[in-house]
Amino acid sequence: MRFHHAVIALSLIAALAACTTAQDQSPDAKPANRDPYFTPTAAKSTSTMPQVIIRNIRVDRAGNIWFATFAGPIRYDGKDFTNFAEEVGLAKTRIFSLLEDRSGALWFGSITGGASRYDGKSFTKFTEKEGLGNNDVMWIFEDRDANIWFGTGNGASRYDGKSMTNFTTKEGLVHNSVYTIAQDASGRIWFGTQGGVCSFDGKSFSNLADQVGRSFVNVRAMVVDRSGNLWFGGQEGAFRYDGKAVATFTSKEGLLDDFVGSMIVDRAGNVWLGHPRRFPDGSGGGASRFDGKSFKHFTQKDGLGSKTVYCMLEDQAGNIWFGSADAGACRFDGKTFTNFSATAPPQLPAQGKSPGTTKTAKVGKEVTIELGNGVKMEFVRIPKGTFKMGSPAGEKGRQDEEFQHEVEISKDFYLSKFPVTQEQYEAIIGKNPSWFSADGGGKNEVQGMDTGHFPVEMVFWDDSKSFCDKLTQRDPQGRKFALPTEAEWEYACGGGKMTVFHWGDECNGTQANSDGENPYGTQAKGPFIGRATSVGSYEHDHPHPWGLCDMHGNVDQWCADWYGKDYYKESIRTDPTGPTSGENRVMRGGSWGTQPVGCRSANRRTFVSRNAGIGFRVCLRLD
Repeated sequence: MRFHHAVIALSLIAALAACTTAQDQSPDAKPANRDPYFTPTAAKSTSTMPQVIIRNIRVDRAGNIWFATFAGPIRYDGKDFTNFAEEVGLAKTRIFSLLEDRSGALWFGSITGGASRYDGKSFTKFTEKEGLGNNDVMWIFEDRDANIWFGTGNGASRYDGKSMTNFTTKEGLVHNSVYTIAQDASGRIWFGTQGGVCSFDGKSFSNLADQVGRSFVNVRAMVVDRSGNLWFGGQEGAFRYDGKAVATFTSKEGLLDDFVGSMIVDRAGNVWLGHPRRFPDGSGGGASRFDGKSFKHFTQKDGLGSKTVYCMLEDQAGNIWFGSADAGACRFDGKTFTNFSATAPPQLPAQGKSPGTTKTAKVGKEVTIELGNGVKMEFVRIPKGTFKMGSPAGEKGRQDEEFQHEVEISKDFYLSKFPVTQEQYEAIIGKNPSWFSADGGGKNEVQGMDTGHFPVEMVFWDDSKSFCDKLTQRDPQGRKFALPTEAEWEYACGGGKMTVFHWGDECNGTQANSDGENPYGTQAKGPFIGRATSVGSYEHDHPHPWGLCDMHGNVDQWCADWYGKDYYKESIRTDPTGPTSGENRVMRGGSWGTQPVGCRSANRRTFVSRNAGIGFRVCLRLD
């Protein structure tokens, strides 16, 4: 039996992508059809943009729009969308970044697959074996000397056409998770990282925090405006640095949302800021445009296709493009929005072994219920299917109780998109027991923060069940709410995959709120925040295939089952509900204080008291 020991001690991992336009084109040029870079032997063309997760958008010199997506690189030629995911030599299909360099070569950066360059004839791969700092490539940038820079999960790498030079914290980089890169008028290279902003003059690094007397965290976007000011943004808003002082822009100054995941500067000099966040109540997300005096907001009410804007681009005709997590691509011509997406979102490409689901239902359909006083709770529909519960014999950190066996979930069900938040819990129960709250024992660690969207914690199993029972009693439609079974939880967590985590086989605190100082599946250490964070903070970079958030880390989550170490060696195949009795209940997922090995999809644990790392989520069954 494994017990959870959370440390009460002291972020959003969000979207990347500031997008640029080609500088050698006429402002009046229109997107032009052209021969593809690749002979499309395996490429597939459609007249609509698939509803895939778009992480980056670029325009090539011929006017084609390229999208870096989790289903591969997609090119729009003004008429058709063509996916090149299956092209021979291309990096793995979870494309995060792309670039056309000044020679005309195309670069693709992927998560776990490194980078690939296509020169019109053949592909060249760049991975850790070829000297790349890390195979998680989150940004690609070309400086004025034609060096190619890579922002990776373990520092920055610079390729001069012959060899690779890597820069990490040992060389002065402020943090090894590099999300965005820019160059100012003086030639200095700037880096936006998990731990702040720093610059490189060709010889040494300088930390911006040391120059302006304040720190920055989770910097996701960066751009230089027409006046030479450096703009950057992340979870704390947007900032403008003029070489001497930093100006701050948040919702108080008119910004639509304090979380900024992407930035561009259009030809008129306006600064566009993309907001990828959506809160449990459905608020947040969209875009802001700053004209030097005030902000103008763009949301779904104005025609924007999605609340989760991950990246933006100005094309050669002056249109602004938006890439999202759930609605494909959207184009704004200055007056109206045009959405390019199919009606039914496809599943993300599977990573690793096939889970063997017997039937794939349409996923992503959500139900929202009102809890009172404007507080809402979202539920995501989980399709029925069959999967391998437990972990394979060779999985690192595997416990004997993770006996692998086939389980069938015989009916679709709904699961709350997020762990229950503090404001949701208080709306139903009338109090907030959380440690990390304004009145909790950890109030000093969250001073000045709105913890309403933090997960509720310090709740025991009985508290969680009571919450579900009261939801049922109050529901005008007579629906039944409960804790998910352990089998339902693990099935939903995997999202149709058989990898260790729903995004892959590595975790170091950048993919989920966990103890990144003790990484899993990688040598690169990551952040250990030491407290809970707002729900949904990490799904922008590592989204769940079925739309759930915080299935790994942040808070452990109670399940309905009694804990039984050997139960699954003899349990029924269809809809198991756990032992009929026991001493303690089961928790799954791991917390902010858990090492990633304990956040694995198959990891099981239990505990006997309230804890600042324990919460829950709610199941809504259709019967």
